[in-house]
Amino acid sequence: MEPLLPADVGLEALMSAEDVDFEIPDFVLLPVTRFSTEEEADAIWEQVAQSLTAHGIGSSNVWPDVDGIFEELALNAAQHSLSPLGCSATLECFTGGSEIVYVLGVADGGIGIPSSLRNNPAYSHITSDNDAILRATEMGVTGTLEPRGVGLHHVTERVRAYLGELAIISGAGFLMVKRGQEPVRSNFGELNLEPHHGPIDGTISLVSLPIPPLS
Repeated sequence: MEPLLPADVGLEALMSAEDVDFEIPDFVLLPVTRFSTEEEADAIWEQVAQSLTAHGIGSSNVWPDVDGIFEELALNAAQHSLSPLGCSATLECFTGGSEIVYVLGVADGGIGIPSSLRNNPAYSHITSDNDAILRATEMGVTGTLEPRGVGLHHVTERVRAYLGELAIISGAGFLMVKRGQEPVRSNFGELNLEPHHGPIDGTISLVSLPIPPLS
């Protein structure tokens, strides 16, 4: 199967979407769907589970992980983003060659992971947005004062287990966790993007999970 993006396509090309040969998904398991509350996020999670079962794509033993990753990202957005615009989510599936690839995304227009994390005095000293995003993927690190901080850590570990890819854009920071490599961090100021130079409002999380067939 051809990659979703050519290996030499950087973030600038990804954001401009020019001259990029995208594949057409075989199944849109969840079209772009808006939600605002945890209850609505839970309902979307149930819809995703029903779609996976109805289409029977891939092995059923991996569906809980796809569900779990989707649920964690959606609930994080609903709980912490404080987005006045609400949140959006989508899930698509690409098949071809010897593997199946689930591609899921969650986006919001809220305060962003760095600002949320700095609400916790323990992390208020972190000035770099990309450092804040990376810290947020560690177990127990959260912007609240409650014993939480499991969601993004779980997502990151599942992505690594499947040799997948996770990209998070939030504030002025960018984090990529990719196929067993060390996390890559960048600030928008370092990327010299045109025409967008400043931080974004909210968070965009994208996950690609390649699932080899049982055979």
